[in-house]
Amino acid sequence: CSLGISTYPRHARNKKRLVESADQALYAAKERGRDRAEVCRGRAATSPEPPPPVAKKTTRKRAR
Repeated sequence: CSLGISTYPRHARNKKRLVESADQALYAAKERGRDRAEVCRGRAATSPEPPPPVAKKTTRKRAR
């Protein structure tokens, strides 16, 4: 069993590119032999997409 590994945000800035990076690493693992794990070589593009929105915490004032 071979495995391709990529991580966010090091290797990709969005889900599509993350899967593509892992797929490239998988093919590299298969080329180098059986039963291997390969980590993606390279980094995400220098012009990153904006990060996903972060949920903001809201504070509620207590009624007195």
